[in-house]
Amino acid sequence: MSVRDAILGRIRAVLAQEPESRNLPSYELWPAGSWPQPGDWLAYFRQELERVQGEGHRFESLEEARRFLQQLHHELGAPNTAIVEHPLCRSVSGGLPAGKVQVVEPTAERTQLATIPLVIAPAEFLLADTGTAVLLPRSHADRLLCYLPTVAVLIARADSLAAHLSDIWDRLSEQACDSARRGEMVLVTGPSRTADIEKKLVLGAHGPKRLIVVVVENV
Repeated sequence: MSVRDAILGRIRAVLAQEPESRNLPSYELWPAGSWPQPGDWLAYFRQELERVQGEGHRFESLEEARRFLQQLHHELGAPNTAIVEHPLCRSVSGGLPAGKVQVVEPTAERTQLATIPLVIAPAEFLLADTGTAVLLPRSHADRLLCYLPTVAVLIARADSLAAHLSDIWDRLSEQACDSARRGEMVLVTGPSRTADIEKKLVLGAHGPKRLIVVVVENV
């Protein structure tokens, strides 16, 4: 018997004598609803998003959001725009020139998606404590659109806002078990950014250089 086998044998013998623990810890360190409640979670979300160089906008209606996107599209030079197949994305992009907008097919190639400067995608949830948007891509192409375009606009309903990840964990778990979905989750906190050893911040190094979250109140 080698020294290694002898050591492992002694460890197994000790573990075999250990009683099985019935007091397993909860999977969450911060139970849902245990976070302090500020006066306005949406304002808190925007504040945290802006801390990481993101942009947050709040609109009462879809019509206001459409006008904002029209203006943004014009300011960006009317680029080709990809939208994820989703009712919110279709609605808010309705005012953009038809020839400049395309709905992304699930089978779209990476090389094709990499040429699109602007994407409009849905955010399933917003997390106020970190200014994070939670995306649930329905296809490989949807996931690539989180990284490839230069400018990403995420559309969310106001009632998708939660204080912390623990507040939506059960709902995310249910969706992950749905065989009709990919069971994939992407957390987006501001635009892509990195810093070198001299702490010089660079935006857009490995993802969108500009991230805009549009929150619509009445949908």
